[in-house]
Amino acid sequence: YREFWIAVDHNEVRAGKGGEWEPLMQAPIPEPFEITHYGYSTGWGATGWWKFLNDRD
Repeated sequence: YREFWIAVDHNEVRAGKGGEWEPLMQAPIPEPFEITHYGYSTGWGATGWWKFLNDRD
């Protein structure tokens, strides 16, 4: 498995590789709203398996 992380705070969403602090991508959130769902996928035509860590536990 390859590790990735996602963080949402300070009106911004960021994603990066596991073990690296600098994000691969980031985007501003224009106004406050509650995020209730996330979507994940492999690349077009690829197959894959996902494992998730719930850091709140």
